[in-house]
Amino acid sequence: MKCPCRRSGSPSSAFVTAACACLLFALRATDAGATTITVSSIAALQSAINGAAAGDVLVLADGTYLNNTLTIGTSNITVRAETPGGVRLNGTNVIKITGSYVTFSGFQFTSGSISGVVIDVRGSHDLLTQLNFNGYSAQKYIVIQDGTQYNEISFSNFENKPVSAPAETTGTKRFD
Repeated sequence: MKCPCRRSGSPSSAFVTAACACLLFALRATDAGATTITVSSIAALQSAINGAAAGDVLVLADGTYLNNTLTIGTSNITVRAETPGGVRLNGTNVIKITGSYVTFSGFQFTSGSISGVVIDVRGSHDLLTQLNFNGYSAQKYIVIQDGTQYNEISFSNFENKPVSAPAETTGTKRFD
């Protein structure tokens, strides 16, 4: 039996190999422009998010940060703790992810309270991973908004939610 790649009008295996090599080179060239930026304050992290380019990895130095507000509107970036679990976001936290293809990883929420939602996801294809919610008081820890798609929550811990945590408002579509 003859190889179907050798038929008249079909690409040769050398052409397919060359095309694959070009594609791999192009993908590597895209990653080559990515930058890892380490910051040691929430204000510096927000500034790095606002100025980030696709592929950038933004790292928040290990430590405890109080009463934080973050808006992650840049797509195709990673925002992570220096080491998984090494960053504690305590107090009142409001995190909005409006970008798509965002990875948010390695943060702990263990001491604090908010009457609403801690992480509000409005982008698509976002990954929330290695998060720890333990004893944190909130109406909801994470809300993935209607109209988004292909978001993922993985390798995360949700436990010991205080019984005094705010109750959900009737009629809303949110997930615990």
